[in-house]
Amino acid sequence: MSSLMHISKSLICWIAVLAAGIDRAAGGAHAQSAQPPANAGDAPTAAVIALHGSAGFTSSLDFFSATSLDEAIAAADAKSVKTLFLDIDSASGVVATKDAVVRSILNARARGVRTVAVVRNAGGVSALIALACERIVVLPGAGFGGEPAPASGVRADPQVEKAVRGLISHIADSESSRRKFTAVDADAAKVTGRSALLSRALVEHSVQIWRLKNGEFVEAAPKDAEATRLDREGRVLALGGNELVELSLATSAATLADAMHAFSTDPTPIDLAKSMELLQGRIKKALQLIDVDNRKLDELKELGHSKTKSVQSSREASKRQLESKKAAHVEELRKLLEAP
Repeated sequence: MSSLMHISKSLICWIAVLAAGIDRAAGGAHAQSAQPPANAGDAPTAAVIALHGSAGFTSSLDFFSATSLDEAIAAADAKSVKTLFLDIDSASGVVATKDAVVRSILNARARGVRTVAVVRNAGGVSALIALACERIVVLPGAGFGGEPAPASGVRADPQVEKAVRGLISHIADSESSRRKFTAVDADAAKVTGRSALLSRALVEHSVQIWRLKNGEFVEAAPKDAEATRLDREGRVLALGGNELVELSLATSAATLADAMHAFSTDPTPIDLAKSMELLQGRIKKALQLIDVDNRKLDELKELGHSKTKSVQSSREASKRQLESKKAAHVEELRKLLEAP
């Protein structure tokens, strides 16, 4: 169960009062920016929220959840945060969690909070999380979209694997039949003014995408138009950080600190990970209960069949009761992990 400690690292929120506006120019080659605000004295308050690991539980305990993001945003709201920096380092994730995270970002924007994605990596559906933000900043080596990479985070120990094996299989089956680009992504494209076609191409097969000379993205290039095809036949579109900058979808920075300094003075981080610690404890308890259920069921199985009818009837009743308890504990775990 010690591997569960890594969950608390997957979502860390820093709060700081920033001394300059979000559009302050950085200077140099590390970032591109606009003009400073008219009144630099109206310093916004900002938060950095780390979204590291899978977007939602898959087969690794290195994940972040929409619930934890919402708790971090609530903590940020309590500090009158006006700008959220989302530090994204994710190979992909679960569509349901991605949808919930995108919805939280759009809700924050509707309240007047500005969102900036700082991308270390945003593979698969995690790219759609970044595209829901008002601004995108890419760090060196950033990947964007494309085929989801295998989970490479902290693997569950054997007892955890046993407890969640069926859940992992259910998630895999659910993901294989779901469209990655959903209605909430279409809403995000409308709000941000970005291309919905581009978003689809980054997560779905068989989407052809061309970029016209005027910067417009189209699915079929007119014969008389000068256009560049971005996708490779039969492959999900994957872009590098430099390509995002060339397509005017993002700016660039050398480090997270540089990305923040492009918009602000040096922040002082404050750890707001207590909600993750509470979630970690609840997940650990659910796993322990399932493990106890499994052990008791194994013990009943080892007793074998009794020739005494009353004894056999009692064992079967105990088995049904244990299976019922286990089902309830698995359902609680499913909710905690936000599994579809």
